[in-house]
Amino acid sequence: MAAPAEHAPAPVLPVLLPERPRWTGFYVGGSLGGGSQSGRTSVAGPFGGPTVVPTTVTTTTTNTTTTTNTQTTPLPVTTTVVTTTTATTSVTGPASLAATAINPLAVPRSLTPDGGGMAGGAQFGFNYQIGAVVVGAETDLSVTRLGGSQTVSLDPGTRFTTRAENELSMLGTVRARAGVALGDFLIYGTGGFAYGLLDQKGSIAPDDPLATSGAAASHSGIASGWAVGGGVEYAILPSMTIRLDYTHYDLGSRRLTLQDYTGLAPSQYATMRARTSGDIVKAGFNFGF
Repeated sequence: MAAPAEHAPAPVLPVLLPERPRWTGFYVGGSLGGGSQSGRTSVAGPFGGPTVVPTTVTTTTTNTTTTTNTQTTPLPVTTTVVTTTTATTSVTGPASLAATAINPLAVPRSLTPDGGGMAGGAQFGFNYQIGAVVVGAETDLSVTRLGGSQTVSLDPGTRFTTRAENELSMLGTVRARAGVALGDFLIYGTGGFAYGLLDQKGSIAPDDPLATSGAAASHSGIASGWAVGGGVEYAILPSMTIRLDYTHYDLGSRRLTLQDYTGLAPSQYATMRARTSGDIVKAGFNFGF
């Protein structure tokens, strides 16, 4: 009887899809990196500055002499009366800014308080794997030092220095996440809601605040907008991954009203409208559970 033929073992193919959905579950981790923030700040005004109206006064004097002869007896009488008439005419010229007002020619129409710095924080999320597709959601919160300031000085007769600051000290996002699992790698994209703590300041300052007015304002608060991004994640252990993540955020624009601080022009004001957007790249890790 012939012996059964032995079959050669089938070649081992690389495993692109895991036997079990290794990306499904909750995770928490941390990340650290940096980025840059940009945004144009437009300047409008100043408005409501004090004005002066030149007035020219002209005075005209007219003398009128009247002589009357009266026939009386025994001698005629002559009476002379002198009448003086005075007329005053005022002519008003066009209004012009007072010397204490901010000169509009000394104020730039836009500034760019851009700047970069560090960003680092923590993230928490959930993944659900369906075959090679991974969907989920993530929220993160980072401490940042993004943004900066710009100063411009102009002297069209009186020197003024205009300064704008726009700094982001905290950024958080809540984003949906979807990607493709390729073995131990996950390539994903994100998009959703963003919010941040913005510190904004603006000023228009004269060289001599005792003779010329200036305006300033500051505001600190939460701004909201949107964020999109993506990244790649690699599983180094069954419950631990490392990743490289990119986020672009846009927190919209905010208006800052600059008021007089010298007391020389209480009704005078100017406005600054700053747009805030930027890009962040962070390296991080996640622990699954």
